[in-house]
Amino acid sequence: MNASRSVRIKLNVAQGRNTVMARSGSGVHHIAFFCSDMFATVPRLVAAGVSFLPIPDNYYLDLAARFGLTDEFVDRLRANGILYDRTDSGEYFHVFTESFEGRFFFEIAQRVGAYDAQGEANAPVRMAAQARRYSLTS
Repeated sequence: MNASRSVRIKLNVAQGRNTVMARSGSGVHHIAFFCSDMFATVPRLVAAGVSFLPIPDNYYLDLAARFGLTDEFVDRLRANGILYDRTDSGEYFHVFTESFEGRFFFEIAQRVGAYDAQGEANAPVRMAAQARRYSLTS
C-alpha cells in the first residue's frame, strides 16, 4: 500500500490443484478498481453492457441479520448485486464482474471511512457464485 492508501496490491496464491485459480493457469485473475459512489457506478456499468456476478438472495437475508441493516438498505444492495462488509472503522461495498474465459474478473469497490480490509468475509459468497455460474456455462 502506498502512503496515501490509494494503491493496494494484494497477492493471493492457491495451494490446491482443484481450485479455479489452479485450473485456469498462472497469471492475474482479479483486478479491483475503486469508485466513490457504488450505487451510481453499478447502474452506469450495467447500462454500458458490463455483466456482474449474480449473488444469491440468501446472502442478503444473512447480511441483514448479521449487521442489523434496514430493509430499504438491503433492497438497494440486492437490486444492484452489491456485497457489503463493515468494521468499527468503516464500510466496504463491492461487486464482481462475470469471469472472462472462466478465469479473470474485475472487482469494483468503494471504501467508506477507514475500512482497511478487502471484503474477505464475502470471498466464500463470490467463490460459490462463480462456481455455480461456471458449472451452469460449462
